[in-house]
Amino acid sequence: QEGKVLAPARMKPSQLETIGHALGDLHVIGKAYKKGIDNRFSFERIADLYLTVRNRLPNYFRKICRTLDDEVEYLTRYLEGKLPKGVIHGDIFSDNLLFRGEKMTAMLDFDAACRGKFIFDIATAVNALCFVDGAYSLDRFRYLLSGYESVRTLSLAEWDAFPNELRFSSLRFTVTRLHDFFLSPVDGKNRVDKDFREFFERLRVLRREREGGMEPLLMAMATGYDYRKYQKVKATERRQA
Repeated sequence: QEGKVLAPARMKPSQLETIGHALGDLHVIGKAYKKGIDNRFSFERIADLYLTVRNRLPNYFRKICRTLDDEVEYLTRYLEGKLPKGVIHGDIFSDNLLFRGEKMTAMLDFDAACRGKFIFDIATAVNALCFVDGAYSLDRFRYLLSGYESVRTLSLAEWDAFPNELRFSSLRFTVTRLHDFFLSPVDGKNRVDKDFREFFERLRVLRREREGGMEPLLMAMATGYDYRKYQKVKATERRQA
């Protein structure tokens, strides 16, 4: 594929909008696809995987485990299941996106693609692309979301669920990275060693255990839903049906 990978910190506003737009396109197409594609990373599976990993972690992980135990318990009670679903990418990270200038030339690595909640896919993109220098960037969040909403408007239920989906996305990548590091077979040079702490730090910000731009993000989510705009979209969908 032609194009190059950009570090999130080097992405321009127009490129973030382009990514949002492409993700919106994927979801609009994916909504029509009704066949079930097994979701290896559903909350239930991640919670089970965490229990497996937890029993194998060294003693010095006790404090981290307390946080993760608490997070699993919280999400068990507050994660919303009845949200718009369809085919999602599941892994929108900068190294899966190729750019040539302002233009995105490819979205790669559909290994985690499945039928899932659209808002989880968006939350993962926000976690991957809008967290820079230890904090969430409100501007980057707005560019990504404005690109997405130019194609597909989020419902009120999705805006409400957004903070918890960010938390779940952070938990998911913390747990799978811990699993890959501690439980995957080691074959010398090929050990998977993506640092779980990247997403654990995001989770701590989202849980308000440390500063990191969470308050402005929550405010943007609380005010992001435009009732009139959503009604207009629903009316257009009904006419097209």
